[in-house]
Amino acid sequence: MLNDLEANWTRRWEPEVRSHLAFWDAFDLSAAATPELVEHLDAAWERLRALWRMHCEIVIPLGRAIGEFTKLYDELFEPDAALRSHDLLRGGENLTTLAARRLWAPRHAMFAMPGAADLIASIPHELAATLAGEPSMRPITDALKAWLAEFGDRVPSLSPAIPTLAEDPTPVARMLKKAVTSEGPSLEERHAWLAAERGRATDEARTTLRAYPCAVREAFEQRLDVARTAMLMVDDHNYLIDYASTGWLRRVVRAVGTRLADDGVPDAPGDVVNLYPDEMRDTLVRPTEADPRPRVDEPKSEMRRYASVAPPPTVGTPSPDRAKGAAGATKEAAARRFARDGLLTGAPGSSGVAIGRARVVRTLADADRLEHGEILVAPTTAQPWVPLFGVAAALITETGGTLNHAAIVAREFHLPAVVGVPS
Repeated sequence: MLNDLEANWTRRWEPEVRSHLAFWDAFDLSAAATPELVEHLDAAWERLRALWRMHCEIVIPLGRAIGEFTKLYDELFEPDAALRSHDLLRGGENLTTLAARRLWAPRHAMFAMPGAADLIASIPHELAATLAGEPSMRPITDALKAWLAEFGDRVPSLSPAIPTLAEDPTPVARMLKKAVTSEGPSLEERHAWLAAERGRATDEARTTLRAYPCAVREAFEQRLDVARTAMLMVDDHNYLIDYASTGWLRRVVRAVGTRLADDGVPDAPGDVVNLYPDEMRDTLVRPTEADPRPRVDEPKSEMRRYASVAPPPTVGTPSPDRAKGAAGATKEAAARRFARDGLLTGAPGSSGVAIGRARVVRTLADADRLEHGEILVAPTTAQPWVPLFGVAAALITETGGTLNHAAIVAREFHLPAVVGVPS
């Protein structure tokens, strides 16, 4: 699998993923007759199952590919710090970093416009609506519209109940405001620097390996190529399958809800997300007979109840090692260390040191609270959060490990990060 990783991605997986997204994009939800919409709903769920089967097939070799390279690198070079091998892997091109850099692009236009920075900085919240009423801000509003057209099909978190970025551009507009008023280098400049650093680190490793046997050099190059492909796939499959397909699913579900509302089923546009697929279908086929409201009440109350539940750190019976307290990153061990030393501990996400005010941001809706140079502290981060990485001085998340999305993207922006910090 590792030997064929790039070929599988470019020839099989990515084309199939994009064909599913193109299917959704080509279908006119508003113009479809109800039988066509029913057929499309059935097809959407089948395609979603196919995408997530592919997701599970893809993710298994990715960690292995990166791990195999890291293992060989550490054996050859005995680095003095964690994550040194990732200096050779970061700085590539992927969809998430591209989207973040494009959102920062209007900053150049803004700097050329007298008074634009002060105006944008003075707008408290509704940036998109305010800019639309300012003809002088046309370059900024055009850039925002273009960005949403290209990257706005995603949801900010994995639920069809949540509006896509194009539906509700408020978080994007707030991040754009942060971008155009932020100090320091742009994300494009950071990306260029990291690409140069990757080249320098790679040349340095190859120079050291000249004295090694040919078989070692070949193994190094082979594992490096595979690991770089894996890093691209980690992000791009996450962007396309996880977030883009969920965004398209939301459009289908919302169209079903709108159609039911047109047929006299009240509250359908918002409540239809609480139904199972077969229940959506039955209600769509027989709207007067299959009133969904009784079936909606129970899952809605369940969701409210679950929203107040603090999940446990583990599920099931602990392994013998963890039961003995051997695992140092357990919630209990971290709590003891905090009580003893006043230190919060987690897993290495991205190397570096930063000092700043800690700013807790629980959801993307609170993103505008983050100020330049603050430490972004979050339960986790998802792809649409990434433009904030150009504002923050560092990142701390409550979940994740060295190869989770937050850690990988933090390394792509040279943002110091500690992940998996319990409690």
